[in-house]
Order: sequence, then C-alpha cells, then structure tokens
Amino acid sequence: MAPRKAKRPTKSVKIDELAHPRLDELQAALASQSLPSYVDQMEIISALVMFTTPEQLAGMLAGYWHATGRLPVDGN
Repeated sequence: MAPRKAKRPTKSVKIDELAHPRLDELQAALASQSLPSYVDQMEIISALVMFTTPEQLAGMLAGYWHATGRLPVDGN
C-alpha cells in the first residue's frame, strides 16, 4: 500500500491538448526513475514550474512554439 500523501491546496491550470499525452508519458516513465507510482500530474507540473530556470523555459517555449506553429503575440 502506497503511503498517504498530504493534501495541498491547488489551483487549476490549463495545458495545450497537444501537451497532455506527453504529460501522461512523463508520469508513466517516472517509475523507471525510482520514483513512487503515486506521483500525480499536479506534482509534475508544480516541480517543473518551481525548478525550471528562465533560460530553460525560454528554450522550451521556442520548442513549443515550433512544435505547435504558435508565435508569441507581441512578436518578440
């Protein structure tokens, strides 16, 4: 039996429909990284937000925009 996790207050966040299957893949792959099977999507997204540097995020956004055909609204 998995240990009980403490409930934390949460807020909803929207993600692109194209990204959701990747989130599922990441969650499933965590077992191969010696993490418990009960890691949930809230924890995954929270960890990414809390520990991604602005430099990493800039590169990820460029990849996201390229993969989805989206461009920044302000043209930067």
